[in-house]
Formats: sequence, C-alpha cells, structure tokens
Amino acid sequence: MPRAVKKKFTISISGIVIGVLVVALVISSFMLGVLYTKVTYLEKGGAAVQYPNQIPEKPQDLTVDETNVEPISDNDHVLGSKNAEIALIEYADLECPYCKSFHDNAKQLIEKNQNVVWVFRHFPLRSIHPTAQSLAMATECAYKLGGNEAFWNMTDKIFENQPGLKVEDAVSYAGELGLDATQLQNCLDNKDTEDAVNADYQSGVKAGISGTPGNILFNLKTKKGIIVPGAVPVETLEQSLTSIK
Repeated sequence: MPRAVKKKFTISISGIVIGVLVVALVISSFMLGVLYTKVTYLEKGGAAVQYPNQIPEKPQDLTVDETNVEPISDNDHVLGSKNAEIALIEYADLECPYCKSFHDNAKQLIEKNQNVVWVFRHFPLRSIHPTAQSLAMATECAYKLGGNEAFWNMTDKIFENQPGLKVEDAVSYAGELGLDATQLQNCLDNKDTEDAVNADYQSGVKAGISGTPGNILFNLKTKKGIIVPGAVPVETLEQSLTSIK
C-alpha cells in the first residue's frame, strides 16, 4: 500500500474510533442522567410526595383512609405501651439513610409520649437498595428465633452500622444478640421470612406509602389517621399528634 494511501487509511480509522468513543460517551452520559433521575424520583417517593429528602418545617399531613391501614396484629413489631391511644406506624427501608436518622426520632417520640406506641413495618425499595429486602428478612429471622426483643435489637444494630452493610454482616451479629448464627443463616437461605416482609410492603402500598420513611399516625380509638412523610423531627410528629386526637 502506497504511503499516502496508508496514511489516509490510518486517519480514517482513527476518525471512526474517535467517533465511536464520542457516541459511547454521549450514551453513557444519557444513561447516567436517567439513572440519577430515577434514583432521585424513587428516593423522594414519587413526584407527588416530595420525601424523604425534604424535611418539612411544618407538618405536611395527608389524611389516610382507615380502611386502608392494616390493623395492628401479633405479627407486628411494637415498642411502647400496648395501652397507648395512638400508633406511629413506620414503613422503613433498612438501607435508607433517612430511615436511619428517623429511627432515633421515633424512639424519642415514644419516650416522651407514653400515649404513643411505635409499630415498625418493612418497605424495602428494592430497585435502589439491593440489600434492603435481605436485611428486612434478617430482622424477621431474628424475631422468629428470639422474639420481639431480638427483632428490635437486630434492627438497631443494622441502622447503627449503615451505610454499606451486607446481609452477612447482620448474620455475624447473631451471637452478640444471643441468637444462633447458623439458624439465622438457614432461615435466610430458606426464605422463611420473605412472605412477612412482602406482606408489610403491600400493606404500605395499600395505605398510600410511596417512600421511606413513610409514617402513619393513627388514633386507635377514633380510627383517624394521617401520613406524616419523611424523616421529620420529634417536634413535627408531636404537632401532628394534635390533629388526630
């Protein structure tokens, strides 16, 4: 091949390679933008409800239809007085950073208000938090092996060690929490608690929960309830209590 032709051919190939790289870069940028938008949308719980990454300065309550709120049962994980008049029903994702920060807020609420009981239900956002489902199942396995106290201890431990926690890390906490690690792992392997987690999630969807933490304040006597979305501070929750008494 003549030198001039060879040089021209080499330049043409280089141009094609550069063009392909530019196209690939444009496509990658577009996909990253789509992914970012999707994550932002899902983290907020949808365009209609701007949470959890917005913490309202004032209560932004949404009335909930009492027929859509799953009644509290023996299968629920409850903290506080069983004679309480009002329930804080929290739908949470164990990978959600906003749920982690809200966890302490909920504890403070029931410590300050003896008339409020805390009910914890699972709402794993699987599309953006790939470990959330398995972690939820791990807490349910802890409950199966050690009862309500073991459930809350495992939940506390998981939130304390987020972000970046893997399900095997949760299994490693078993001994520390007085549980058998082998039995906990078998429970996970057999998916013994998958149905319980999925049932919680579906009950949240029915109640109108679309993001985490999704909180329902529900008067157990009057059956009046409101959704208080997001990682709201204790003061906001207490303001909201007055609207359902």
